[in-house]
Amino acid sequence: RRRRGRPALIRATLRVMRLHGLDDDAAYDLLRRAAMRARMSIEDYSEAWLAGQDPAAGAPRPSPTTQRIA
Repeated sequence: RRRRGRPALIRATLRVMRLHGLDDDAAYDLLRRAAMRARMSIEDYSEAWLAGQDPAAGAPRPSPTTQRIA
C-alpha cells in the first residue's frame, strides 16, 4: 500500500515545493507534519490533498522556521 502511494507523495512534494518555494526536504517535512496532525500516513494524506480533499482543512503551510530555496 505504501509503495502504491509513493507517486502521489512525489507529486504532492513537488507541488508544495512550487507553491511555497521550498526545497525537497522542507516540502516533504511539511507534508509529513500535516499528515501527522491529520493522523494519516503521508501517502494517504498526499493522495487526499492532491484530490482536493485535504483532511487538515487547508493546504500545508510552512512555518516561519521552514527553509526556503535561495
